[in-house]
Amino acid sequence: MTIARFLLPLLLLLCAATAPAQSLPDPATATRRVESAVEAVQGSVNNRVTFEGDAATLERLVSDYQSLLSMQQVEQYRGALEAARAEYQRFALAEDLERLGSEVAALETRWQQLAAQLGSDELSPNSREGEIEDLRREIERLNAARGKLGGSAADALGERISSVAQAFETSVGGAETAAELASAREYWERDSAQTVGWEQEQPIDFASYASTRSQASDALGLPKTLELFQLANSTLAQARENNSPAAYVEQIEAIRVASHSRLLTAVRQLVDAGHALDAGDERTREAMLRLDEALRVTLSAERDPRIPGACHAHGAVAQDCRRRRHQQ
Repeated sequence: MTIARFLLPLLLLLCAATAPAQSLPDPATATRRVESAVEAVQGSVNNRVTFEGDAATLERLVSDYQSLLSMQQVEQYRGALEAARAEYQRFALAEDLERLGSEVAALETRWQQLAAQLGSDELSPNSREGEIEDLRREIERLNAARGKLGGSAADALGERISSVAQAFETSVGGAETAAELASAREYWERDSAQTVGWEQEQPIDFASYASTRSQASDALGLPKTLELFQLANSTLAQARENNSPAAYVEQIEAIRVASHSRLLTAVRQLVDAGHALDAGDERTREAMLRLDEALRVTLSAERDPRIPGACHAHGAVAQDCRRRRHQQ
């Protein structure tokens, strides 16, 4: 009786240990499944509901079946995913810009109506305060939405939002707010004095970046622009925490967005130039690794989907990047 009690668990353990592991499909089946996933991704580039799920499925299949696929197939499928993702991002940006454009037009109309009401006795004091706060929140919301978009069209919408914000604050701001605004702007002018001339800076080209190690090259050839962006980031956080005048917040936000847009353009130029070169070249590889590190440290690239990966889908360089990040 005692022996049987010990033998039964042992037999169950042996059975579990000898159970066959789930096997991979044959290469032909794996290829069909991956190509089907590629078609699904390419078919959903204009669908915000399904694209990310389809892209995740393709990434998983390529990873799971990598041992069954040739290196050329793996690169082909990953390249197809990157191309589809770029097309999806263009679609999403166009859709977001169209939506934001409609909302900005509505904001401008709403401000025109409110401006007329503020100049009359049409609104009670409570209603007046409520309308002011509602419009202020709408301006802040639209600025946040604009901050997630890049390009000249987004910049133009940002200027329209800022125009409404400035007119709005000028109209409704009291003497106390005006004094606070002037003081905040004076401090900003002092703190940002070292960045004067940032608009004239020219981004570094890839050949110079690959052959130069300096503070300026690490800043993509835009040291003043980078300093301004970082200063605007910290100032904006402090201004919001201190409930600074909305016009000041809008001003710093506009500076932050403009400087970030210039940095983003420089990043894209370097990444595109690097990807066009031979990944086997040692200087190219080292430059792309250094650029990847700079983007993660300086611009928090891993948290910003607008910043392209310096090493992504770049063969041996991508492997070096993943190895370096794993070691860190």
